[in-house]
Amino acid sequence: MDDVFSVLREPPRIWQMPSVSTSGEVFFRVSHCAEGAYVTAVNAKGKLWTGGYALVHGARREALKALEAARERENMRFSWESSEDRVFLAKHEHLVPLLAETGGLVNHTLKPVTLAETPARIHVVLTPKADGFTAQTQVAEVGNLWDDFEQWSESYVVVERKRLLRIPPLGSRFADLEHFATRFAATDLERFLTLLYSALDGVKVVYEGYREMPGPLRTVEPAVVFEEVDDEGNLKLRIGLSMLGFDNEFVEGYELSRAVTVNDMERTLVVGDVVYQSVANCMRTVDTALKKAAKKCGGSYCQDENFFLLEAPCVEAFLEATLPLLLAEHRCFGAESLTRFKIRTSRPKLRLDRIGTGVDFLSADVSLEIDDQSISLVEALKYFKKQVYLPLNDGSRAVINPDYLRKLERMFRRKGSSQTRLSYFDFSFLDDLVEANERERLEELAGVKKIRQALSGEKRFKAPALSAELRPYQLCGYEWLRRLHAAGLGACLADDMGLGKTLQALAVLRATVKAKTPPSLIVMPRSLLFNWQSEIAKFAPDLTFAVYHGQGRNLKKAKRQNLVLTTYGTVRADIEELQEVRFHYLVLDESQNTKNPGSQVAQAVLLLKGKYRLALSGTPVENNLTELYSLFRFLNPSMFGTLTDFNCDYNVPISKGDDREAMLELRAKIAPFILRRTKEEVLTELPDKVEQVLYVDMSTEQAALYESRRRFYRDLIDNEVEENGLAKSQFMVLQAFTELRQLASTPESRTEGTVLSAKRELVINELLEATANGHKCLVFASFLGALDSLSDDLNEAGIEHLTMTGATRDREALVQRFQNDDSVCVFLMTLKTGGVGLNLTAADYVFIYDPWWNRAAETQAIDRTHRIGQKNRVFTYKLVTRKTIEEKMLLLQERKSEILENLVGASSASLKAFSLEDIQFALGLDA
Repeated sequence: MDDVFSVLREPPRIWQMPSVSTSGEVFFRVSHCAEGAYVTAVNAKGKLWTGGYALVHGARREALKALEAARERENMRFSWESSEDRVFLAKHEHLVPLLAETGGLVNHTLKPVTLAETPARIHVVLTPKADGFTAQTQVAEVGNLWDDFEQWSESYVVVERKRLLRIPPLGSRFADLEHFATRFAATDLERFLTLLYSALDGVKVVYEGYREMPGPLRTVEPAVVFEEVDDEGNLKLRIGLSMLGFDNEFVEGYELSRAVTVNDMERTLVVGDVVYQSVANCMRTVDTALKKAAKKCGGSYCQDENFFLLEAPCVEAFLEATLPLLLAEHRCFGAESLTRFKIRTSRPKLRLDRIGTGVDFLSADVSLEIDDQSISLVEALKYFKKQVYLPLNDGSRAVINPDYLRKLERMFRRKGSSQTRLSYFDFSFLDDLVEANERERLEELAGVKKIRQALSGEKRFKAPALSAELRPYQLCGYEWLRRLHAAGLGACLADDMGLGKTLQALAVLRATVKAKTPPSLIVMPRSLLFNWQSEIAKFAPDLTFAVYHGQGRNLKKAKRQNLVLTTYGTVRADIEELQEVRFHYLVLDESQNTKNPGSQVAQAVLLLKGKYRLALSGTPVENNLTELYSLFRFLNPSMFGTLTDFNCDYNVPISKGDDREAMLELRAKIAPFILRRTKEEVLTELPDKVEQVLYVDMSTEQAALYESRRRFYRDLIDNEVEENGLAKSQFMVLQAFTELRQLASTPESRTEGTVLSAKRELVINELLEATANGHKCLVFASFLGALDSLSDDLNEAGIEHLTMTGATRDREALVQRFQNDDSVCVFLMTLKTGGVGLNLTAADYVFIYDPWWNRAAETQAIDRTHRIGQKNRVFTYKLVTRKTIEEKMLLLQERKSEILENLVGASSASLKAFSLEDIQFALGLDA
């Protein structure tokens, strides 16, 4: 057996030196041509490297060897002297990081290109315009956005011609990305997004805060397309493709792997995988029917793949026997070409006779007029449930769009043998369904006129007398509320968090409350009671109010005030008493608390009596359309009928059937009664930073514990200062401040979890609203116990979050994940940890859970979000517990600006900023 030395030994040969000098190092130059980005090995002067890999060592040798292997895999003739030898990075993406590690990666001008450590992502930014949308492609890195970039492969892009960024793989069609930087019509939004998600992976669509959500499978099904009936009466048809929500030309013209539905009500982009159904059964059905028709008439037909041609004598027999079956089982297109066979496809017009009116409806005998024929709506819907075409009196048959008939079924409720009812809330849908003279006749009805005037937007209203000037968008919201108020219609103000929903509601109350006006009832979560009191006192001090909550509540006394503030729990408990009062306004703040129509709270709220109704919620619909029904059952009870009606008309067709027409109709129906503005939409009207204090009241147990310890420290410090003086008592003061501050914000830490902080419910509710609307939030706390409690609450609420403390090691990895991972919505951190050296511009809401004595430290933490790269306004909320050291210190900061810096730091030396009077005020010793 030959040994290894014999086997591997090569015959003697003459080593040839390269024909061109290989002076200097080897570099890897990336250039572009029509086929994409390719790499060549060159020397420092840009000449082709001709020395092979034997003349270099280390990482560059390995890179040259990998380059040679890539050439060989493509069966290309390897030669360092050939200018045609190009290795395209799209086919050999594994080379990119290998080349970058050499330090010799250069662009086409020989400038160095380095691989960045931070990940990036491709954004497709959609901007609404008057004539449609503009789509712009961007590369997003932490704190940076680039419009100009080069694509090297599906996972790598270059910005500034020198920074190589890694992105989530776009897929094999990554080069198509450039085509999505374009303009398109508003009606093409779903088509555009469907093409985008089908062509590319890993992109993020940025569109007015809409969130991407996984959706159900979308099925491409076979469809029958009637191409034409020629001059001789021969019928040409084919088997095509169709998918709900899209026309057959679009489905047949593109390779689709995902389909997108834009849900404007929930502000989501619902993305579902596309599956293709076999056309074999449909082909078999048509082929069998054509054979029978040809045999019956003695004619013939021919087939070419999915195309069929049927001779004239057999067409009518084919349609008579097969059209109902085809219409029932498959979507059909081109039926308008069948008119010569007594098949009518004209869009019907509605006629209303024997019109009567009710409080919020009109009744009528409704008929469909199809050309010169007529059929009652009741009869048409009866036939529609059995077969898809309608028999007419002259023997012809009407093929009506099923979506059209389903729409009429949703609009009209049968009352009696021939009469139907139409809610005034559906009247706008009649505009394109009836003739002009019919429309004019209906518009004279009093109830219709009232709604038309309310929704026209023509009437203007004078701004109310408030202790604040409304911003332009708030004034617009106030006038919108006043118009609906004038028509006696309920409204939902659904502005983004922080845009002043409470202020706009107070503006309407201030404008409509007169001397003898009955009281208005405002229902809210318990955690918001004090904030409403504070807002009323600040912005509408001439409105009197009473809090109807807690032990000793007295409704008789509360009714004497303009406003009665209460909680959802109190309404549920006291509904028998409350339902006897006729209120001026019923206002639901955080109205999503009534989202379950079967809950005791939702049912109790429906029993309340009020002339006007208003709901405030940043998330009126969180999970399903039943929540929308519950909301409007309160606002405008006759809008949707019963829950069974709503489920049949909208919930099931939209949620389970992906019925685009039903969703568009539902959106149009509720749109006049919901007003929502996002931060981005009113960006120019907002200051750079918006700061607000949210107050909470302690529970009875927390208040007792706090007061006990406050009295203890009052006596202790009083004696300490008297014996040793203030300078030598600063450690005791610091200890008192720390413990009382902890009891005010995080009593769990001092009571083994038996006493809970009132702040937790408030901050979780705020986080739920912010994250549901696509915002990212930072929560700063000083005590680790607060972070632990909040983390537990967030886990229970199903909110993905991160936590950073002084013990956290790989902080940069957490920051990168928060900045780039859309699933992570909340970042919890200690104030000291988060205050220095971090860039957290992905967040635009900041919560200070337990206010820091050093105002500069708070500002530094807030500025983690408000710095270069922040495109949004930043909203900051400071949570303060009433009747505690937190409230006292807040007042002290406002009163004495010289102690805003370093009130209490790591050592007692900073307490020198306090006088004895300051300390007594902070600890409540002056009380």
